[in-house]
Amino acid sequence: MRSQSMYRQTFSKAERLSCRTTINQLFSEGNSFYIYPVKVFWMPVDNILEAPAQVVVSVSKRNFSGAVQRNRIKRLIRESYRKNKQILYNYLSENNKQCVLALVYTGNKMQDYHRIESIIIIILQRLIKEYEKVTG
Repeated sequence: MRSQSMYRQTFSKAERLSCRTTINQLFSEGNSFYIYPVKVFWMPVDNILEAPAQVVVSVSKRNFSGAVQRNRIKRLIRESYRKNKQILYNYLSENNKQCVLALVYTGNKMQDYHRIESIIIIILQRLIKEYEKVTG
């Protein structure tokens, strides 16, 4: 594993969750919690990933019928995650663990970047607490 300071603030292909079977398993068997307006599904995995965590972002078509709005929210969430993922990566690297997670935006109003960033920071901190509860 890399040391804490070596992670760059990028969002590479290795950090994106794209395996359909893993995504289905995440939603059916994974753990979840909710911090308005984002529902977080997460699941610890064995050391099979290239990155400490893989993430997928989703926005409901029911709440945002226009693709432009959905894509904007997804971009804001990915950017917030990219800039703050160090919080999660430090914990996972120290404990030699990995996880997959899905961030599902359930709100029906567009949020500004600063609000989304503060929500993502809270989510990452809560994810560490939840991870410790489940894996010990």
